[in-house]
Amino acid sequence: MTRSIVTTLAAAAIALQASAALTLDQARTEARANYPEIAMSGILEQTRDLTLHNISTQWYPQAIVGGQATWQNKVAHFSDQTRNLFKTMGIDVPGLRKDQYRVGALVHQNIWDGGASGAERDIARATTEARLRKTDVDMYALDGRIDDLFFGILLAQEQIKEINLTLTLLQSNLHTVQTYYKDGVATRSDVDAVMAQDLTVRQMLTQAKSAESTLRAVLGIFMGRDVAAEELVRPETPALTDTTCNRPELRAFDAMDKALDSKRSAVRAALMPRVGLFAGAFYGSPGLDLIDDMMRHRWSFNFMVGLNVAWNVGALYTRKNDLRKIELGKSEVDVERRLFLLQNSIEQAQENGAIKRLNALIADDARIVELRKAVRNAAESKLRNGVIDTNDLLQKITDESMARQEMMSRQIELLKAQYQLMHSRN
Repeated sequence: MTRSIVTTLAAAAIALQASAALTLDQARTEARANYPEIAMSGILEQTRDLTLHNISTQWYPQAIVGGQATWQNKVAHFSDQTRNLFKTMGIDVPGLRKDQYRVGALVHQNIWDGGASGAERDIARATTEARLRKTDVDMYALDGRIDDLFFGILLAQEQIKEINLTLTLLQSNLHTVQTYYKDGVATRSDVDAVMAQDLTVRQMLTQAKSAESTLRAVLGIFMGRDVAAEELVRPETPALTDTTCNRPELRAFDAMDKALDSKRSAVRAALMPRVGLFAGAFYGSPGLDLIDDMMRHRWSFNFMVGLNVAWNVGALYTRKNDLRKIELGKSEVDVERRLFLLQNSIEQAQENGAIKRLNALIADDARIVELRKAVRNAAESKLRNGVIDTNDLLQKITDESMARQEMMSRQIELLKAQYQLMHSRN
């Protein structure tokens, strides 16, 4: 029920923010709310509640109502000597009839089950909790997929900006070269070289726009709505001070451990005796008074009450193996936990290394762009002064464009690496 309330509140928040720019947290929230697996939590919780209710009915009085009609080849009777003796006293004892009839009910009340029902409740709760934690793991993995799409769109947007800047430079220089060509200073090949470079860069722009459109389409599918026109907000640089791993996988391993512990209680409870009260009543022939029914064939009302004790010693045969299987299961969970922590440590080391590398490269990127720009300005100055070297100018424009794109790409890559590290630690 709690998860349903959270989902409803999240949907309400999404509706209020629909007109605002799209943030990474909002994209994650909407994707979670739209993901089909989110419904699994409610289903599991309802199933658990129904199971617990069914277990509790074991303490309700259990009643069996039925009837039977039988014919048998032998029945209880007196010997011929005894019958003859009764006849001398004027009493006829024909014996029981071979056709017998009974209609009645039997009521049983459980008093003590050795902890079996309690163990069943613990198993139901622990099993559901383990499956819920597995759902949490899947939903957390979804966050990582949304992050990839979100940063991919940001990268494509920055590429488009940089390509448009390059096109602006090319258009400006193309206009200059065309003017020189009309004046007879430049050749046709100079104009063609700039135009060819312009078309090449426009192809790059088409590819970048296509990549952004595809990424937005996939993100929209996850979120359940069109985000083609949404403005994406670039996330702030996260604080990476807490190095503790708090991933949902660890809580899933704990839940699996607890589920195995609950099974151990069930194995122990299987060795305990069961104690209960019972009461039975029936109307039929013969009744409980067989002597009277031998003398008179009649229907009668009969009942009995009592206490019964049952002890299934067969559980002893498998108890040792059952407990061993549980211990092996716990060992398996422990291996999986240690393997996950090892892989997580490797991921964090790689991500920390990537962050350090990108920070070191970005430290020089701005200076490289500044220098490339100065070199390009010098080449454009030569062009304006009538020194025609088109290939050299195009190379300088390309070098500056690549430097800007590399700086921008590394900035987005660094931000993504920082959020990946956050995701690895949760």
